Amino acid sequence: MKAYIEIHAPGYPAARHPLEVGRLTIGKGIGSSIQLPESAGCVVEQLELAVSEAGVRVQVPSGASGTFIFEGAEQRQLLAPFGSEVFLGNIRLGFRKDSGPRKASPVLLLLAPAVMIFAGLGAYNASEADVSKAEVEAPVLVGSAPQTSCPEQDPVAAERRARDGDRAAAAKQQRSAFELADGIDAITLWQKAGACFTTAGKPEQAARTEQQAADWTARLNTQYATLRMQLRAALDSRRDIEALSTVRNLQSLLARHEPGPYQRWLAQLRESLERKIAKAEAEAEAEAEAEAEA
Repeated sequence: MKAYIEIHAPGYPAARHPLEVGRLTIGKGIGSSIQLPESAGCVVEQLELAVSEAGVRVQVPSGASGTFIFEGAEQRQLLAPFGSEVFLGNIRLGFRKDSGPRKASPVLLLLAPAVMIFAGLGAYNASEADVSKAEVEAPVLVGSAPQTSCPEQDPVAAERRARDGDRAAAAKQQRSAFELADGIDAITLWQKAGACFTTAGKPEQAARTEQQAADWTARLNTQYATLRMQLRAALDSRRDIEALSTVRNLQSLLARHEPGPYQRWLAQLRESLERKIAKAEAEAEAEAEAEAEA
């Protein structure tokens, strides 16, 4: 079995490191086996990882402060199954496993020449219409705010709804570090809170929540543009792992939008990248095994 850790931090290329069975550390400290970016938003200085066949035991060292997020809950220690992810602030750690090459059946071996011929034809056709070369217009992430009205006409009820919406928007904003689409929800909630503060006769609070919606809109649109530029740069440089991570982030950011050509292109691109990465890993493993046997 070969195990890997995938590290995704905003503003940094995605990274993948092999995990050997045993213990190692990941963090910003000098003594860490795997170093995290110094400026990344990590909420703990170091994590201890213990790799086994069942998964990866993740824990905050004894005496250290801080927690990590697993499936939406704060944790200090757990066994993370392969295929799962944990979050350290805005850093995402994914644990992956390769169980090794499968033996081909005799029937498949007999069919191999024909399969190779058709595979060659398929590769030729795919190269003629490489999905990574396509230029698909991206939809607007957040446009100009529509006129929003408060569903409450009573000032007391309107203020209560406004304060609830304000708190919910702040929670969604924090959650967007793990689920990008929640950032879109935060904008809508702040806009509605502003309308209800206006109905409640609270102009200062209305102005504040409307400004928060505007500021967060600008930030998300900037992030959206940056992700699209990062994706094109990664595709042009054939940095497949980084491109796949960026595709996933874009899909998350657009999760609240109606499906369209750009989202369909992202889905096709993701599938293509996953195939390429799996093929490259299989070839690298086969080469390593051949060298070991030589």
